[in-house]
Amino acid sequence: MSKMIIKIVLLTIFLIVIGFFISGPIFTNSEITDKIEQLSTVSAPNEGGINYSNSKFLSLPLIVRKYLKNSLGAKPELPKQTQLKLVGETRDGFGSDWEPTEVDFYYSNTSPEFVWVSTSEQFSFLWIKRINSLINNRATSQAKFLSSITTEETEGVKLDQTFFLFYLLNSVFTPTVLFPSQNMQWEKLEKYTAEVVIWYKSEHGKAIFYFNELGNVEKIVVEDMFMPNVIDSKKEKFTIHLANHVNKSGYNIPTYFEYQWNLSGGDFTFSRFNLISAKYK
Repeated sequence: MSKMIIKIVLLTIFLIVIGFFISGPIFTNSEITDKIEQLSTVSAPNEGGINYSNSKFLSLPLIVRKYLKNSLGAKPELPKQTQLKLVGETRDGFGSDWEPTEVDFYYSNTSPEFVWVSTSEQFSFLWIKRINSLINNRATSQAKFLSSITTEETEGVKLDQTFFLFYLLNSVFTPTVLFPSQNMQWEKLEKYTAEVVIWYKSEHGKAIFYFNELGNVEKIVVEDMFMPNVIDSKKEKFTIHLANHVNKSGYNIPTYFEYQWNLSGGDFTFSRFNLISAKYK
């Protein structure tokens, strides 16, 4: 009789565990869908379309005008959201192994908001899903083992600032965001460098864009990002390196890039991706 009870208990535990790992991804996917639906789709700042003859555009640094014209072309309508599919590798530290990673990146073109969903393969049949989001000025970051068990969760003022700047860094993939508006201002630094400043509600941030003679962006640098999940983290320099500019859905954008922390102990590249597809809607 006791053996039968033990078998029943073990079977029950087994079924509970299996049920958890089946239902976990369902709940996680539902959470992701809810976040994506919250992304702003209000009117874009330049709803009337791109105008290369207005005073705001003509007052831009020459290299920025060249970049925007090359990147945008003539756009009668401006998209309100961008969806990027990325494939590449990520790692956690200098000595860590690179892990195959796929990303679905949902980016609002009307306000600083995004949802970043990455899946990194740890070992065969084992993975970590990371959900990073910035919605209504509030940033959150979660890591879930097998899309079920939350192993890491972060939020707070430092993450808000970091993700606000992350939004600005990735604007190069949806360059309509960089067209001058009341919330966006450019200033020339040198012949092939310019600084952009963005404001939104209580947040503001700035980045330096480095162009080549063709008007393509080769890298973007920010000086005041906080490293997530580092106790007593201080502001650090951060760079996105960009290459292989091609036409995607009518926009000239980079299709290879690397994220890199520029620390006092050396540069740490932790992600490198190829852009597989870009949809604008």
